[in-house]
Amino acid sequence: MDVFSLPSPKFQGKMSLEETMKRRRTHRSLTNQDISEDDLSQLLWATYGINDTRDTLEEDEFYHRTVPSSGHSFPTIVYVVMKQGLFRYEAENHELVLVKDTDFRGELPNEGMWEPNRLAIQTAPLTIILASDNEIASELSPFLEDVLKYQFIEIGHCAQNLMLQATSLGLGLTTMTSFDRIHIYRTLKIPLKHRPVYVIPVGHPTKE
Repeated sequence: MDVFSLPSPKFQGKMSLEETMKRRRTHRSLTNQDISEDDLSQLLWATYGINDTRDTLEEDEFYHRTVPSSGHSFPTIVYVVMKQGLFRYEAENHELVLVKDTDFRGELPNEGMWEPNRLAIQTAPLTIILASDNEIASELSPFLEDVLKYQFIEIGHCAQNLMLQATSLGLGLTTMTSFDRIHIYRTLKIPLKHRPVYVIPVGHPTKE
């Protein structure tokens, strides 16, 4: 199994939270310029990383993350699609685990997808897929309505963090929920229990 350690994230940025929120926009027109390892690390940490910086934890303690999770269950799965392949982000060690060394960016958009969204995925150097592990999420409640609520709220937290971090780094993205989920399963061959919720291409905005 190929594992790639990411640079340590920084906990002090150059832009205030208020300025970041003021500047937040949707960017569908992105360049194919690569994203640096430092920026990739920062984006993934903000999305779903561990923010407890203690070196050791007591036996009955647990790590905190950049987003809250119902029952401390953390069912969200973060997939990363790049030219180097399909990866899964593992927050515990802040690393990327290679799932398949295939560039799926050209195949990821489904037939009939809105053209600006299709081009964003095909052009951007990075697309993050936020999925939810249905098995983990279903342990929280016997009621489907509650399970879906917990899943979608948590992934919404992740997406908001990602948007704000991208903005503070001078990057752009667009969040997509209108896509063919079956097409993603067939293309990426991810487990069926990992339900894709958001498809988010990230890159440098074009100069308009």
